[in-house]
Amino acid sequence: MRLIAAAIIGAGLGGAALAECALPEPSAPASGWQVIEGEDFAFTAENPAFPGLTVDLTMDAPVIPEVLDFVRLDRYGGRVALLQYFSGDPGT
Repeated sequence: MRLIAAAIIGAGLGGAALAECALPEPSAPASGWQVIEGEDFAFTAENPAFPGLTVDLTMDAPVIPEVLDFVRLDRYGGRVALLQYFSGDPGT
């Protein structure tokens, strides 16, 4: 099984508005995920509850990402899920 992480970036947000944004607290389903650092700031996420599943994390800053949420989508019978993570500095 392979999971693809997707991000939606809101358009039209000014720099001042983003500077006031704080990093949200991780949800309970995010707690089982571990971020693993590879070479050259390549990161993946793994969870012992899902053996064999590795999620590649696309980075936009040279910082360690943090998993924020994991949601299995019922409309696909739980076979599709969304992994939300943060990969920058709050306010950027």
